[in-house]
Amino acid sequence: MKYDDVYDFVGQVGVFQVCASSCLLLYCLFALDSMTMIFAGADMPHFCQVEELENLSYDLQKLIAIPLDGSGAVSSCEMFNLDYSNYSMEDYLTWNRTLMMDNNTGVVPCSKWIYEQVVFVSTIVSRFGLVCEWSFLIPLVSTVYMAGSLVGGAIGGPLSDRIGRKPTILVFLSVKVIGVFLSTFSPNYVVFIVGRSIMGAGSIGCYNTCYVLTMELVGPKYRSLMGGSVQVATSLCFVLQPLIAYLDRHDVRYQMAALAPNAVVLLIALEVCESPRWLVVTGRHDNAEKLFRQMSLVNGGSLPPDFSTKSIENEENSTGSCLLLFRFPVLRLRTILCAYLW
Repeated sequence: MKYDDVYDFVGQVGVFQVCASSCLLLYCLFALDSMTMIFAGADMPHFCQVEELENLSYDLQKLIAIPLDGSGAVSSCEMFNLDYSNYSMEDYLTWNRTLMMDNNTGVVPCSKWIYEQVVFVSTIVSRFGLVCEWSFLIPLVSTVYMAGSLVGGAIGGPLSDRIGRKPTILVFLSVKVIGVFLSTFSPNYVVFIVGRSIMGAGSIGCYNTCYVLTMELVGPKYRSLMGGSVQVATSLCFVLQPLIAYLDRHDVRYQMAALAPNAVVLLIALEVCESPRWLVVTGRHDNAEKLFRQMSLVNGGSLPPDFSTKSIENEENSTGSCLLLFRFPVLRLRTILCAYLW
């Protein structure tokens, strides 16, 4: 008997697989936290803060203190070099830029900024001052996230083959929850990017393993359908993120709403079963038989009383490496194309 033949007795897909897969699909619904930076890291209109002018309207503050850049727009990084304590409130209210300043009036860089809450109430740009000469730190957030994803992706596969699918999911999901906590409640930029890199590692490691476990729980006839279901859940994630950002435009609360469900999924994942294929391949026949009998009972299958996973044709647990992707010409070409597209 081949491994896939067992599903003819326990059910290609049934209540057991649907319940187990639903837990995994729930994670996929909140998996793509890389999208959160589109909103949490959005730029906010800003200009130099002058303490003497803080009781005036933004338009009047810009007229008094902020020069125009080469395109004629209000500068975001410079202010006029004036001693504003020498002017009265009446001077401010009747300010005439032509009369109050001449061509020799210099400009100085901003030391503090006012962030206009036009679209967002707060983002990491306003929280950490990522403007002007520090604006290059914004795309760096995505870079460290992808670096973490690279590490998580490289470790996840071998780890799940060694310790099992379920423990790997729990490990990476725990890592992700730690990263979520660090990035959401970070007191400074350094802690934030450390949290994002940890999130990247945990997210991709858990996502890949969830996908594999979902496919290994169902029979061959329904694997394409289950694979499509994972992509549907992922697509819903793309839909949810803008909706959450629209409802709450403060970056900390937005991240809490978008990412906190991962902690709930972690608790649910404790009840997810192990992959029967992994149990068979690694020789854990007692556990595999117990799982198949439970699956058959829930699905209303007809597993023979004398069934034993030891009768399944041996599937060698080969320990290959990622170098195998480049060993065969067709596989090498596909690997290169997929890497290029990503």
